[in-house]
Amino acid sequence: MLKNIALTLASAFLLSGCASVPLATPEDTALAKTFASPPSGKAAIYFYRDSFMGQALKRDISVDGKCVGKTANNMFFYSLVDGNKDHRLSTEGETTRHDISLFTAVGKNYFVQQQITMGVWSASSKLKVVSEEQGTKEIQGLKLAVSGNCS
Repeated sequence: MLKNIALTLASAFLLSGCASVPLATPEDTALAKTFASPPSGKAAIYFYRDSFMGQALKRDISVDGKCVGKTANNMFFYSLVDGNKDHRLSTEGETTRHDISLFTAVGKNYFVQQQITMGVWSASSKLKVVSEEQGTKEIQGLKLAVSGNCS
């Protein structure tokens, strides 16, 4: 019994540490947080992660198989995609991938939250499309990460 408790506490400690990823400049972060309309023919996807769970973990995010970046807690990515098109958004877990489909209209911003969940043996990662109101509010306290650093 004590062995199980010690193992659980050690796992929680390791998973609650901080992971870091390369961050954009404060100026670029401020510009992304204006939530301006994307350029002609494009849509924007804001991927963000703001969860307490699994803070030591970094997880890849991709759009249509192309790397957006590796996430850490309290950060976000800004990604331009073609508008009026279905896109496959993906993230990884320890042993599985999680994919969702998102149709993006030209000129719109979309917000996708990455959620880390703990399983018995490993952590999992999921993507959830959230409202513009929720996404803009939650991103305000986050930092913009540099894109393109996947495993």
